[in-house]
Amino acid sequence: MDSPSNPVITVKSRWLGRYGEGLIWPLWLFVVFHLGEVRWLHTDSAYTLFRILNHQSLFYDRFACELIVWPGQLLTAMGAPAFWVLQGLNLILPIMAWMFWILFAQSTHRWMLFFLILAGGNELFFIGYSEIGLSTLAFLTSWLLIEQHSPTDSLRWSWATLSFTLLVTLLSHPAGWLYVLIIAGFALVSISRKQSLYLFLTVLLVMGLKMALFPSNSYDAGLYQTLINSQTWQHFDQLWSLQYLSHASWFFIPSVTAVACFLLGLTKPWRGLSLAFFALWIIEVVVCLIIYSQGDAHINMEKFFYPVAVVAMLSIPMYLWSSQRPEFGHYRLKFVTAKQRDFSRNIVGILPWFMALSQLLGIQQHSPTYTNRYQQLHALITAMPNDKMIAHYDSLSSRVHPGSLWGLSYETALTSVLNQERTGHNGPVKSMKAMSTEEIADWDETQKRIGDSLLIGAPFEMPQRIDRLNRRYFQFVQGTTYRLWNPATNRN
Repeated sequence: MDSPSNPVITVKSRWLGRYGEGLIWPLWLFVVFHLGEVRWLHTDSAYTLFRILNHQSLFYDRFACELIVWPGQLLTAMGAPAFWVLQGLNLILPIMAWMFWILFAQSTHRWMLFFLILAGGNELFFIGYSEIGLSTLAFLTSWLLIEQHSPTDSLRWSWATLSFTLLVTLLSHPAGWLYVLIIAGFALVSISRKQSLYLFLTVLLVMGLKMALFPSNSYDAGLYQTLINSQTWQHFDQLWSLQYLSHASWFFIPSVTAVACFLLGLTKPWRGLSLAFFALWIIEVVVCLIIYSQGDAHINMEKFFYPVAVVAMLSIPMYLWSSQRPEFGHYRLKFVTAKQRDFSRNIVGILPWFMALSQLLGIQQHSPTYTNRYQQLHALITAMPNDKMIAHYDSLSSRVHPGSLWGLSYETALTSVLNQERTGHNGPVKSMKAMSTEEIADWDETQKRIGDSLLIGAPFEMPQRIDRLNRRYFQFVQGTTYRLWNPATNRN
């Protein structure tokens, strides 16, 4: 029953009605399916898809990511078409999110699951292998579990479930630590101290064993190192990521939301919680600015600023939860008028649709850029006079733009395989490798060392034998050598 002493913000009482919000999930599935090849024929995602099609393990020690790659691994083992494998990997995360949306039907805050798709910026829709997307889903699930949990509930199921979701948050991507800081504070003021102790001891034990047995790779370790480097802090004002953030229009809605909830919270009895939450968000912004300035320019937004955007939007449920948190047997919201409660409901109801509209407009704006790269990949495959070729970075950059070219070997091979499936014509798979001036100058010597039956891939990976790749998808011609090509003149 809704009363000043016991306010309830239910799904049914929201402005959108009882079922309106659920329409966003099939809309997301449609968008993700439509952008499938555009998402998965690019750098990290292409590299992941290539390894899965060849029954190879994931490169990084992020074990929880098995939760979003198992459909592709299963379909590959069954010999399914590469397009099916691609879409199996592509759709699993939104389907999992939709499943949790259904499971949390009784939660008044399940609308928070929309932050998974609507708070990360337009780039999120063009990165297929979303490690931080899985971490975000696990984080939001942890929040919902704690939010509907009573301190008097049995410890057994909640301890095990929360431990699992927090471990998935951390073992998906190192940026998940940004989420765990929030969950730690939320759990301390929501569940009993005994339950909190059991929960965090379990997480610390498992993470300690993971770090001892499977230490972080050099890439992650390098990112951590930037945080303790005094030079980074001394030259903080010179970080190029500050310039990036000033032009990140997608970050406007989350940041304004965080500031607005903070200012409103200062006028309420729970101002201490508002201040602490906002201060933690500012710290996370600073951390992400530092890390982003050291990493991959094209994908670190998704890895690090995406969590910050989600935490910023979390200011809304934090504000509502603080207003309803029992204290000494009373509800703090009893001092809020009925008009103010209705306003809160309307804001919560309209927010997902407002963000969905903004997101779709942003996708429409950025989609031509990524679609153009996708089309350029197909044009490059068609123009290649030989199956295995190398070319200079500068020449290829003018032909396959925008984005990094380190994964071009995998992108071209996958494009070739998908073209064969689409046309029904089998033939040799094509692969193009981008090289620097120094690498091309030393090419004759390199060719002698690698032989004539290898695939040259990423710079951090040794060339792979062609006869050991999965011939169900990658039928390279044996005995062929790489040829040097100048795409500008179309001569080899």
